[in-house]
Formats: sequence, structure tokens, C-alpha cells
Amino acid sequence: MTRYSIESVTRALQENPDMPDGARRYFEAVRNGTLPQYYREELQRKKGDYSDETPPVDVRSIISDTERLTKYKCQGNYVVGLCSTLRGAVEDGVVYGGIQSDVQQFLESDLNFQVGDPANRQRIGRINKILDKVLAKLG
Repeated sequence: MTRYSIESVTRALQENPDMPDGARRYFEAVRNGTLPQYYREELQRKKGDYSDETPPVDVRSIISDTERLTKYKCQGNYVVGLCSTLRGAVEDGVVYGGIQSDVQQFLESDLNFQVGDPANRQRIGRINKILDKVLAKLG
């Protein structure tokens, strides 16, 4: 069962024509009964559109236009967004059973990236592993 009823998301969509695209796609997926597809697309984007690289500098200090075009999995916004998406998939009942406990363990793990920390590679590995597991479950 999803976090929101079809009625409430339909009303929200009607009352908020300028709703941000991300929220609109989510609410439309609830309304249309396509949450598994929504989460699969979101997680595929998070897997493929972000680099596994860990730059030798704090990513917040990268100011060159060409460097800023690269999106990294070690960015704080990425980690927060990924965790939020995974929590949502669990709360919406899209991820359940054994994979749910894997997601919970991931969410409780150390995801705090630090410049030069040798454990950063392991953090990226955990991110990719949970993405692979959940995407395999979602088909």
C-alpha cells in the first residue's frame, strides 16, 4: 500500500499545476499504479547518471564549468536523495521482504564521504550493490 491515496494525489495534482517535476512524476505514478516503474527509473538514473569517481578534492569546491558537469555519487545531495528514494520505495511497499532488510542495513551504514578517505571506495561499492539488488527486484 502506498503512502498516499489515489484520491489525495489526484487532488494534489489538480490543485498544484506548477508542481515540481519530480513530485509530479511520483504523484502520477501513485495515481496510475506504476510505482514500481517509477522507482526503477529513479534508481536507474541514480545508478547511471552519477560517477563512481571520488575526486581528490572536496566536490563542493569544484568550480570549473566542465568539472561541475560531472555528477558524483560521493556528493552529499546524491546520498541524501538516494536514501530518500530507497526509504520511499520501502514505505510505498515496492521494496519488501529480504531486500527491505538489505535497504535498512544500507541506510544505517556509514555513507559520510571524506576527501582522501580510503573507505570511500567501499561506500561507492555499497551504493552500487544496493542499487543492483533493488533494481534486480524491480525487474
